[in-house]
Amino acid sequence: MLLKNRNSHFEMTVIDYEFPEVHDDRYDSNWLIIEIRATRAKDSWSAAYPCMLTGELAELADWLDAVADGKNATLQLGFFEPNLHFEVTESAPKKLCVYIDAELKPAGVLGDDSGIDDPIRIEFELIPAELKDAVVSLRTYLRAFPIRATSAE
Repeated sequence: MLLKNRNSHFEMTVIDYEFPEVHDDRYDSNWLIIEIRATRAKDSWSAAYPCMLTGELAELADWLDAVADGKNATLQLGFFEPNLHFEVTESAPKKLCVYIDAELKPAGVLGDDSGIDDPIRIEFELIPAELKDAVVSLRTYLRAFPIRATSAE
């Protein structure tokens, strides 16, 4: 998944399952190692961490698809782990904001309010065609890393 504008970019890839050998636990079977590469103004970094479940990846794809179609999607989408969340601004023109925090946030990079504990916010113009490309990318990852177990056994 790639989002970009003139001064910033956000790329998210799925590396692997955190526990590829586990197939029968609804959590351990489905944790994904997410890698990001990001640029905001003069800061660039990459990081990887097991911070998203396969079901959450599917939810992100569906949410971005709804946003691209202009459907009444919720304005924010977060996940069990607090490393990433997404938001659509209500003001015109609408923007897609990516918030990067916790283990995906590089040490020493300040958040939005110049506080080290604040998440890093990167804004992107909300362009439906680019969001559709991101959805295709996410669904490709879901085919490679499907939901494996739906209940604890």
